Amino acid sequence: MFCLLSESTVEEEACLSQPQIIYMKMERSVVIPCTITSDCFNLEYKWFVFKENWHFELKTDQPKYSLNGASLNIKFLNMSDSGVYYCAGISSHDPATQYIAEGTTLVVQGKTA
Repeated sequence: MFCLLSESTVEEEACLSQPQIIYMKMERSVVIPCTITSDCFNLEYKWFVFKENWHFELKTDQPKYSLNGASLNIKFLNMSDSGVYYCAGISSHDPATQYIAEGTTLVVQGKTA
């Protein structure tokens, strides 16, 4: 599903977890939690979003996206922010070891009057 680094080992342990789905209104902000178990430490976090026909790594140093620990903050939501968001952790001791959570579906809904 992902290719973060070539010749890497992707672990599917319960190292990282995310909620399955989040519903949020347009123009609001959302935090997509990425919870880390006590067995996992010294990780560098990256976030990826999958849309219907494409996917990419999020740049979390921009005003729209930021990290709070491992969790992702998204500001001023619009309909195009809907997608499946994946939290990934890369070991700082062994960059070939990577952990990927199961992903959160973010559904952005229209504003209420």
